[in-house]
Amino acid sequence: MSLTIERLRSRILSPEPLPAAQCEQWLMALPDADGEILSAGLAQPDEWLLVRHLRVGLQWPRDAAAAEIGWQWQQALRSALEHAIAHPDSDEVVRYANGRAALADLLYRSALGDTARQWAWRQMRLIPRQDLQPAEALQHGLRALLEQPELVWPVLQAILAGEQTTASLTALLRALPAADWLALLHASPRSSGYAHCLSSPPAESDAEVAAAAIQAAAADLQRHANATAQTLLAWIATRSLFAARHVDVLVVLLAALAWPSQGTSSTLSQARLGAVRARLQRSAHGAPPLRGLRDEIGVPAPPLQRHGESLPPLPSLPQDSEWISTRWAGALFWLARLPAGGLLAWQAAQDQVSLPMLLRALGQALGVPAGDAAMRALCGGETPWEEPLEAASQKAAEQVAHWSAWLDDAAPELPVPRLPTVCLRDGRLRFEAGWVELHLPLDSVDTSVRRLGLDLDPGWLPWLGCVVRILYD
Repeated sequence: MSLTIERLRSRILSPEPLPAAQCEQWLMALPDADGEILSAGLAQPDEWLLVRHLRVGLQWPRDAAAAEIGWQWQQALRSALEHAIAHPDSDEVVRYANGRAALADLLYRSALGDTARQWAWRQMRLIPRQDLQPAEALQHGLRALLEQPELVWPVLQAILAGEQTTASLTALLRALPAADWLALLHASPRSSGYAHCLSSPPAESDAEVAAAAIQAAAADLQRHANATAQTLLAWIATRSLFAARHVDVLVVLLAALAWPSQGTSSTLSQARLGAVRARLQRSAHGAPPLRGLRDEIGVPAPPLQRHGESLPPLPSLPQDSEWISTRWAGALFWLARLPAGGLLAWQAAQDQVSLPMLLRALGQALGVPAGDAAMRALCGGETPWEEPLEAASQKAAEQVAHWSAWLDDAAPELPVPRLPTVCLRDGRLRFEAGWVELHLPLDSVDTSVRRLGLDLDPGWLPWLGCVVRILYD
């Protein structure tokens, strides 16, 4: 964490006049305070801690040295920061676990017309100033999100997760025009394939084959939809009239929740959209006919109103993440090398082998047990329910054999068998939708692994639709 003071207003009170040079010398000592000591332990590395105003008072004798003033200032500022954190005054102190949590909060609050935290978003450079109309702030947040496609799915998931306690999804559906939703859904690899199907007419196909594909997808949805998809389905069932006005957005969100679109053919994507749409139609219970996205592209969002000063503060979005230990942390080292091996190109040419299925087969070929969290991390945060087909298992085994042979040549100093030596190591995994972090103890750094570049941070992996980070703590 680094400490930044945006504006420092200083006033020196003295019973008698002071030389200007002496005052200047005292004030020059203030910026020399150690920012690392000041902020140590107050926030995590990626966390944002924002304080709107902070009063700090000091007393010192006229003959005090600048170094002494600087030390007192550092102690007093640290104490004031700790007090502000312990006694937050509504929106005067804001904490975000990371930048994506801040973007989700910006979208949610601006959609409801709340401007109370614009000072914090301006400090984070998410908006240009803090006197914007809520609709303007919302558009700035949208642009910031579209410039970082790796954040789109985590932010949308935060909006979905916050619906029950904050009505965040309802607010954003009402506030964002359909064209903006379409832009977001196109930007995330998790949903882009389905969004593309909405914008493009379906290809000519056999009606019976298409119906069978929709039926198979519907069965998969019924049996294997994850908890978030099930929650959204239940939410839609109680709001059929509202869902009818936003059906295509909800269809794409549900399809992406149930099946990531990356590595999926357009034919299968169309079938899955059809299955989800049919499911929503059954939940409509006599609501008006569901309209498509094309009917609403030109419809502007309803006007947003500023919250009055007398209104209570909005509840915060949940900022939860899941931590799980793993004994196979090194299996994630191979994710960044996967595209170069040709495995992804092979999968794209297959009709029956999905990307999640292939990644599960890869984990099995590496030796990762089904119950270890590394299997879930290898698959982008969700363990697929599909059992690998023989073709997928064979191809994955070939890739793993190639990596094993490469290790034998490139790192003969590693204990044999070398591939398990690399993969078997303890770590902790932090899971968030579209985001996986592997935390390894600092004393576990292996110079042979580091020399090969295996434990370099992969970062944003568009083909996986996920950010994967490798950190040594």
